[in-house]
Amino acid sequence: MPNKFTFSFVIKGASQVLDYEIGRVVHGMAVKTALNEDMFVVNSLIYFYATCGHLDLAYHVFVRSFKRDVISWNSMISGFSKGDCPEEVLDLFHAMQAQWVVPNVVTMVGVFFACIKKVGFGIGEVATLVCGKEWYS
Repeated sequence: MPNKFTFSFVIKGASQVLDYEIGRVVHGMAVKTALNEDMFVVNSLIYFYATCGHLDLAYHVFVRSFKRDVISWNSMISGFSKGDCPEEVLDLFHAMQAQWVVPNVVTMVGVFFACIKKVGFGIGEVATLVCGKEWYS
């Protein structure tokens, strides 16, 4: 019987080869076995959909999950950053801080690239966003 690790590894494999159909099938199986709420599976699904360019589905999995860790947030931030959605990245970053989730270097790389893409966002604003927060000290 597949467990959370099996689902997580298969979903990650589907994301590495960008096989959307396999990922969707495995997602359906995870739902049927009630493992779609497990943190490993949720994070794998968010990463999978974001990597395959389905940010709407990644976000759907993200908002439906009851518990989010820094990996969940990073997967969404990185996905939106790569998807050229800087406003969504900044919104997620602020929501992450409001939930007291401590960002890490992966978070900051996604935020930094989103800030660069955002028209009219100067280097001073990026520095304030990155360095001007208490969690960074």
